[in-house]
Amino acid sequence: MQIDLTEIVLAVLGLCSALVTGVLLPWLKTRLAAAQLEKLEAWAKIAVAAAEQLYGAGNGEAKLDYAVQYLKSRGIELDMAVIEAKVGELFGHGKGAAA
Repeated sequence: MQIDLTEIVLAVLGLCSALVTGVLLPWLKTRLAAAQLEKLEAWAKIAVAAAEQLYGAGNGEAKLDYAVQYLKSRGIELDMAVIEAKVGELFGHGKGAAA
């Protein structure tokens, strides 16, 4: 008597592909998106710090323009809310401030 393992192998392969599609791929996409977001936020923080060092206190509009141009020159276009959050983190006020 011979046992045909084709059905069992196909079922196992189907289960594995379902796990990869349902669990592994979404997890990888989330991790990659989080890493990319961290990298973009780091660039925004660098741009804000550079603008502050160049222009000093006041001159908010000039600093903002510098930060936006700095990021654009590196192929990064961020929402103004992200830049403002980095300003808040850097200077201890706003949404991104530490308590």
